[in-house]
Amino acid sequence: MTKALINRLRELGWHIATVESCTGGSLAAAITDVPGASDVYGTGYVTYSKGAKRQLANLGRHRPLQDAITDHGVYSSQTALGMAEAGRRASGAEVCVAVTGMLNTGHPDDPAYVGCVADVAVVIQGKSGHRALLPPVQTRFYLNDAGRTRPELKVILVDLIVGLVLSALEDVKEGS
Repeated sequence: MTKALINRLRELGWHIATVESCTGGSLAAAITDVPGASDVYGTGYVTYSKGAKRQLANLGRHRPLQDAITDHGVYSSQTALGMAEAGRRASGAEVCVAVTGMLNTGHPDDPAYVGCVADVAVVIQGKSGHRALLPPVQTRFYLNDAGRTRPELKVILVDLIVGLVLSALEDVKEGS
């Protein structure tokens, strides 16, 4: 599916950037594992800590991300959207996808606390300048499977994210 995403971006003549928290660079790794990915991928940020997210907000000169972190916390749809917008602005890519959330395979105080909650946002600017080509796409994924390891949860989540981005690009016309 990642190869299909790269091919679609190549058709559009667009680039994608990633901003990752809970996936820790797994989405960037999945993209760069495809031969020729450098045609469409050049920038990825891993903003695992709150401080790193704040640094991205400063880099992208994006006050809404700062406000989202303060008002809603780092695990929120508002923060995911702010991360995607700041990442798009900082990278200059036409598309940016961001993910923040929690991937857990048990907690010392509560072994039943297993699974994943991830907020994902996709911002599509296209070649339209300062105006967004499409409204942002946002979703929350819930994965709950006590039999899966953290790396396995990341693989599943990355596949879901790639599918979301592909779906968002489905109706975009070449030259947009």
